[in-house]
Amino acid sequence: MRRLRWFAGLWTRFVYVRPACKAQAGRRGCKARVCDRRSPHPMGGHGVASARGVAPSLRLLGRAASSENGDVCGLYTLSAWTTPQIGQSQESQGNGATPTRAVYSQVGTGTVITFRRDRWVIDREGVRDSDMAVAWAKDNGDRGPPRAGWHVFSGSAGDFLLDTSMAVIDAPDVTLISQRADMNGEYRFTGLSDGYPLYSKDGMIIRYHPEGRKWLVADKEHRGTTCLAYAEAMDTLHPGYAQLQWHFWDAERGQWIADSSSHCLAAPKAIHILGRHPQACNARICGTYHLAGLREGRPLYLLPGKKAVIRYAADSDRWLIDFEALAEPGILGRILNWALSKDNSECSAFAAALNSFHPGHLELEWYVWETQQSRAALDVNVRAFSAPSKLCVVGRATSSENGDIAGDYFLCPETHKAWPAFRKKNSTMAIRREQTRWVIDRDGLRDSLICTAFASATPGFQHAGDGGSQKWHVYDSRSGSHLLDPNLQVLTDALEGVCNSVRVLTERLTDCGWVSDGLQLLDAPSRRACDGLCQRLTDAYRAEAAVVVLDQLSPSVQRSDAFAAALLNFWGVGDRRLHTGLLILLLVGQRRLEMRTGYGLARVLPKELLQRVQQERMLPHLAAGSPGRALREGLEAILQAMEAAPKHWRGPFEQRNKPDAERQVRPQVSCGVCADLACGDVGTEI
Repeated sequence: MRRLRWFAGLWTRFVYVRPACKAQAGRRGCKARVCDRRSPHPMGGHGVASARGVAPSLRLLGRAASSENGDVCGLYTLSAWTTPQIGQSQESQGNGATPTRAVYSQVGTGTVITFRRDRWVIDREGVRDSDMAVAWAKDNGDRGPPRAGWHVFSGSAGDFLLDTSMAVIDAPDVTLISQRADMNGEYRFTGLSDGYPLYSKDGMIIRYHPEGRKWLVADKEHRGTTCLAYAEAMDTLHPGYAQLQWHFWDAERGQWIADSSSHCLAAPKAIHILGRHPQACNARICGTYHLAGLREGRPLYLLPGKKAVIRYAADSDRWLIDFEALAEPGILGRILNWALSKDNSECSAFAAALNSFHPGHLELEWYVWETQQSRAALDVNVRAFSAPSKLCVVGRATSSENGDIAGDYFLCPETHKAWPAFRKKNSTMAIRREQTRWVIDRDGLRDSLICTAFASATPGFQHAGDGGSQKWHVYDSRSGSHLLDPNLQVLTDALEGVCNSVRVLTERLTDCGWVSDGLQLLDAPSRRACDGLCQRLTDAYRAEAAVVVLDQLSPSVQRSDAFAAALLNFWGVGDRRLHTGLLILLLVGQRRLEMRTGYGLARVLPKELLQRVQQERMLPHLAAGSPGRALREGLEAILQAMEAAPKHWRGPFEQRNKPDAERQVRPQVSCGVCADLACGDVGTEI
């Protein structure tokens, strides 16, 4: 295999790269000497993605969260298609046929990006026939929205103003497969670097180097051209394109080697095939297939232990499940012969690709070979998807009504209405899809609208732990209806790591009042002053504020906002019934400030007010290196806002005249952990 890679390296056009020194290898990385060539901006041109069609997801970036209408930025998923209305420009209609345009919905909200009346618009009210919008851009003639040229409404100007920093980009999460086990895995989008997507995973990053026009895989400490692997960008908008050729540093040879077996793909690392009846013919196709390589420009997935693969057949434009691909004699020889034979007729099951880049899409319909009928028959229950193998329901106290719905739910071997389902261990309770909702049902997988809890499903996602299905409603017998439970949340394994970090942090803390500063990052007078301000808030109102000061979070926790929300719920900050809690999280080393409020304080302390407090009262002192002064100013501004709020707003939790015995003096630790329960979500880079 090494000889094959060496020959592949001879066929590859090498760039001018070399290690900084021969001793630099492995995880330390190497410096790539690059030619000084001008790099195209990612917003210019349409790239390869547009040639294939619209992207399944887009990210709207570039507008600060603290600015007006900054909340429209975020992740959008393809949710529907629409056609231009009569009377639109003829240029946008092309050759006379009425084109369809993509509709993208923001995860967790009702905001959409859609085409309406000769232009693309961003509308908080969803798809509708209206002149109202948050932002607009000119028609680019494509089926998807333009990357730049967005005009955002300004309240002070009373008009739409061009925002040159606002951009719509195609930046899906990617998976790297190579000979380096420490580099392999899923890399998640974390932001922009030099105008291009930046990805990270366990201390590793994938970033763009504009001078050399290369994608680099590097350690987070690496700077400049120092990297572990690289690929010529070839004008791609993200590193997940199959045509990229990746090079790795070979310490034995002292040079960069092109590895044709290594790829970075915009595809999940694992695909589940489920739904085939165990007694049916070819039930063996079910299982979890892992990303193993590339064939005919599409991902190749391998089923461990069964020598079966999911591969793409270009001549028929199908995804095939093949149990003969890795048969003996000789796995390596079989792979080479199979790769060169172009024999795409033999398979155990197939599905029309429908222009999909990987097979993990629920809309694909699979035809399975039936031996008795001597033909492939459609099995509507068989589906391929990339949902996690476990979901965690948290945030519901076990002592409350229907509190037993909390716990771990595992992926079922069968599908429900062509959707993945999850069942609680040693229980009939299940999470299933019902129309446009995810439901938690005590009676398992059944065709019924009756359920214990439900939440609206997020378009474009395959499971209930997508981060958008946040508002869960749980049945309440006293009211005879489902009531919103802001604490309840469904988490994937990734967000469960956030909650584990919260538990670890809580175990290290002692009874330190309202301010947690275990590393002594604040001076003693500032800690006492902040604790006194928090106590004043508790004495005057049935509200609680907790201040947490850390240097940085664990590398496994990438979302400081989710950590703050989980900590707010785990400590039970605020009144348990009224949700009048406030958590201020200051990460000095990460230069991050988070403020999270419960639903009960959202009216008195709205998101806009918290943003103003951060920008005007806190950030100037943080920039000057005075975190204690910044926290004091922020808490004083919170107290002033509480006092200035209309009395009928703060009335439910005002407690000035209550005896001391009835007042809340310390946070109540709740039974559950939630990754995103808070209503107010304000975070700022320092």
